[in-house]
Amino acid sequence: RWRGLRVYGVDGTTLRIPDTQENEGTFGRPKSGRGRSGYPQVRLVALMVLRSHELASLSFGRYSDSELALAEPLWSEIPEKSLTLIDRGFISYLVFHRIRSDGTERHWLTRAKKNLKWSKVKRLGPNDYVVEIPIHKNLRRKHPEMPPTMPARAIRYQRRGFRSQVLLTSLLDHLAYPAAEIAELYHERWEIELGFDEVKTHTLEREETLRSRTPERVRQEV
Repeated sequence: RWRGLRVYGVDGTTLRIPDTQENEGTFGRPKSGRGRSGYPQVRLVALMVLRSHELASLSFGRYSDSELALAEPLWSEIPEKSLTLIDRGFISYLVFHRIRSDGTERHWLTRAKKNLKWSKVKRLGPNDYVVEIPIHKNLRRKHPEMPPTMPARAIRYQRRGFRSQVLLTSLLDHLAYPAAEIAELYHERWEIELGFDEVKTHTLEREETLRSRTPERVRQEV
């Protein structure tokens, strides 16, 4: 745990499956510069405990499925008193709202996109602010439970040799959750890639492909 919170990550990956007509028809395969790839693939999204690499929950489907759509059932699996590190590909104000409102002390942390706009509400420290992010009226029309604005904390930091970055998080208490520690913690999101590597490289013995030749058995093997 970090400051009493369990630390999770959400991200996606793919697995190769045997080249059979049934597998291709069910799961599809990526395109390549020469037409199509050698193998059909399954796309999956995982909720992982970052510091132990335990897979807490998993969703998978066709290669063409979006990771954001596959992640939909995972958000309800996040436990209370937790912090979930989210890749920028999953940024969604509706997701952020659900994480915070569907449980107690369920927090999120992500890296802000460059074109994101907000208004500063309160200065917490150097390059550390409470901000309000406006919610687009179209999103609020589809989801009336969404508030007009979303409170967040914006932390700008820079590592030597790299451009400065802005982190957004629901951890608004700067005394309980110091900005410097949050910046360091964010880089633990790479632990999910190491977890995927343990599945593909070690569990599958570097073959990086499943064995099952029918969709039903592929689902069972996953």
